[in-house]
Amino acid sequence: MRSTVLVVDDSETDRLIFERYLTQAHQNFEVISYADPSTLASILKMVQVDCVILDFNLAGETSIQHIATIHEVSPYTGVVMITGVGDEKVAATAFKSGVDDYLSKNDISQSRLTAVVSNVIAKKHIEREHHNANAELTLLRAVMDNTPNLNMVCDPETSLFITFNLALNRFLKLPSEHIKSKSYFHISKQFSSTDDWYVFVETVKKTDHYKYETELINSEGQAIPFEFDCCYAQVGDKHYLLFSGMDISRLKNVQQELMELATKDPLTQLRNRRGLAEEYARLYKSARRNNQYLCLAIFDIDNFKQINDSYGHDVGDIVLVQFAELLKASFQRPLDYIARAGGEEFVVILSDNNQQNIQRLIDKVIDACADNLEHGTTVSAGGICINAKSAELAYEKCFKHADNNLYYIKEHGKNQAKITYK
Repeated sequence: MRSTVLVVDDSETDRLIFERYLTQAHQNFEVISYADPSTLASILKMVQVDCVILDFNLAGETSIQHIATIHEVSPYTGVVMITGVGDEKVAATAFKSGVDDYLSKNDISQSRLTAVVSNVIAKKHIEREHHNANAELTLLRAVMDNTPNLNMVCDPETSLFITFNLALNRFLKLPSEHIKSKSYFHISKQFSSTDDWYVFVETVKKTDHYKYETELINSEGQAIPFEFDCCYAQVGDKHYLLFSGMDISRLKNVQQELMELATKDPLTQLRNRRGLAEEYARLYKSARRNNQYLCLAIFDIDNFKQINDSYGHDVGDIVLVQFAELLKASFQRPLDYIARAGGEEFVVILSDNNQQNIQRLIDKVIDACADNLEHGTTVSAGGICINAKSAELAYEKCFKHADNNLYYIKEHGKNQAKITYK
């Protein structure tokens, strides 16, 4: 790489000697020479100068004052002081003022001058690189600290935090010295044992970037959902886990709201038919595990079309809401499931250790309708009750059995329930 050297000396002879030494050397030097040091600042602003060769005595004055100008305008330009005096006092003054090296004119040779200039330029290049690297690290740190994402580096063996950005300080509301005594293992809900941690580390090792969701415990003990990207990195002979995580609590809330909109009936605030088969499968497994009976019952409001035709759809809506409230009040156990299947049909899935209890609950709802619904409206029901431990019935068949029983009741008097037991 070509290096630019500026020679400032009021002796034309010396300038020519230095220029010849440098240009004829086996180095890639471009040499500029001036007699007047007053032009130093403007030259350094216009040209990238790698080294200035500065005569100690210029126009009868010392050039020490010009060294400060060089450092101010171009801090990574080297300075080699040349003097014809050559005593220790001058050398001490030169080094104290900030020169990088010092040569006596009596001792200058081509090899010596080019060696000194080359060394000074190399030294300044290293200083510049270190400065630029530190500046980049400072900038990167500022970027990291101002991002809302959690960025963390952990020890794979202990899960202790090694370094992290300010987002983790804000999340935990702790100073850095306290966080460094903590570990990712203890603020995450994804691990129940140290074995889980080592399985996680091995999983990350096998993938380029391991993406996953987990919950972190904040300073108030709340579990906050995060999405993380984790990778396994080696720096020198040490290994690290690098985490970058984003708080997805707002996303989860939106997803929950969308799920509510997709699965909730806006009129009655009950679940709609979507997901009914999945809920049946879940409740069937629970009943089978607890050796219980599982019942799927379909309720249908009697003469609902006549209510709409006679009193208007607004009254029909009132009846639907009233019956939904009656179902909510009647089926309040943790595993009772209520949904509006569509129109005037409602589905209830319930489990119990006793078949008679199930029949009583359904009959109680039907008996209460006349007193709780507008215009003494009644309700019919059809259902099927199975011993989940010994019988296995898919949702579609189960619903079909219940629907057939409902149809039978509708054709044979209404205002009652028919439940088949298997």
